[in-house]
Amino acid sequence: MSIPIQSEHFSKALYLLLDETFDNVNGIYLDKGTSLFETLATISAEEASIPVGGKCATLAAQVKHVAFYLDVLEHNVRTQQFEKVDWSKIWREVTAVPPQNGNQSKQSYAPATTASNNSSTTQPPGPANMKSVAPSP
Repeated sequence: MSIPIQSEHFSKALYLLLDETFDNVNGIYLDKGTSLFETLATISAEEASIPVGGKCATLAAQVKHVAFYLDVLEHNVRTQQFEKVDWSKIWREVTAVPPQNGNQSKQSYAPATTASNNSSTTQPPGPANMKSVAPSP
């Protein structure tokens, strides 16, 4: 017989993991200064426009793909609707970050934390709280 997990405990743990992944390293599983946003802050528009490993999509496309996946996941969880998704769209559309948009794009990724209506906890950074990773061409 399994023991049910209290939803409040699960939610808090999930929020901590998402916060660490995207924004604030607390030492759960990342080293200081290595969250996704901290790492991306060190990348120039020119660097983000180079294909990863010289062979596949650009870093900008890779990051946009992560944001797209999280958007789809959030939609599925909230609506319980699992629609067909064009997973290759990002690879076709995102190739480079224009140099003049590099700093603006970085700033737009900063997650917004918002108070929940029913508790004092904040929502973690995630797709609903992020703008697009790179401008569409």
